[in-house]
Amino acid sequence: KTSFFINVYNALIIHAMALRGPPNGFAARLLFYGEVKYVIGGVEYSCNDIENGILRGNKASPASVGEILPFMKPKGHFKENDSRGTLAVGKPDARIHFALNCGAKSCPAIKVYT
Repeated sequence: KTSFFINVYNALIIHAMALRGPPNGFAARLLFYGEVKYVIGGVEYSCNDIENGILRGNKASPASVGEILPFMKPKGHFKENDSRGTLAVGKPDARIHFALNCGAKSCPAIKVYT
């Protein structure tokens, strides 16, 4: 499951960058990762859904308001009634950050994972 969603995430980033071009500025970048989506099994998945909801074990994004303002701590990326939450990995593997390519020059090279 982890390798599948890493491959989908990287493909989605490349596809979106080719169609839309890279986002300009911080705010546009934050929106970009939530707006670009693939439909898998009839359900939409954005880059944020894949990274934070599935690969990080349904944790809120490190860039979320709750992470910046602790008194607004979010519970998770997917809400309780969201069926996509069942795909979240049980124990997140921090090494995913050496495999995910968000389109920045400093990101790791893209590989296909099995």
